[in-house]
Formats: sequence, C-alpha cells, structure tokens
Amino acid sequence: MTGAGNQQERLSIEEIPSELGSFLAGFALGEASFMIVCRRRCDYGRRWKLSAAFNVSQKDRAPLELFRETLGCGSMRRAGNGGWYWEVNDLSEISDRVVPFFERFRLVGTKAKTSRDSRTQ
Repeated sequence: MTGAGNQQERLSIEEIPSELGSFLAGFALGEASFMIVCRRRCDYGRRWKLSAAFNVSQKDRAPLELFRETLGCGSMRRAGNGGWYWEVNDLSEISDRVVPFFERFRLVGTKAKTSRDSRTQ
C-alpha cells in the first residue's frame, strides 16, 4: 500500500510488530480521543460541518510521529499549549487504518468499554 503524501511504503496492519502496536495502543489509552468535530462553516447550508476525527496529543512530538509513520495517515499540527496533535480527519483513513489498528491492538479498561458500548448502540 502506498501513502499519497510521501509515497513511501507503509505497513499493513497485520505487519505491525506486536511490541510496536502494543506500545502505540497503550499510549493511545492515555492520550488519544475518537470524536465528532463540529465546525462552524459559512459555506454550508446548515452553517455547521460534522466530521469524525481521531487524535493523539502530547508535548513530545516523537511518539506522535511514530503513530503517523506506522499507520501512514493523518497530519501533525501544533497545539495551543505548545504541544502537538497527530490527527486523522479523513473518514476513509479512520475506517481503513485507525479502526483496524485498534481491532488488532485492543484497548483495555474504561476506554475500551466506552468504545465497545458506543459501537453497539
């Protein structure tokens, strides 16, 4: 599979080493969020745009770059507090890369229960 942005080969989810996937899933447990973003837009009939997003925030950029490189999607941006965000806003990237990653490297604890409960409703 070839990434559109950098044209480098990216790993399929099945090829991600267990240690790396487990580290990233554990990191996401504390620092990540799945959300619906509501943005005010003047060019939309209803003036609001709803979109799905996944993000991980941290002051240290290195683990976020590791997410981006491993999953081959998303973008980095500076946060207002001087930290960084790696975010995935493209619904096809969320469904093709992020969700399969977490299906293989499952979350545990409260965040996992919340995630499972929201999928069954």
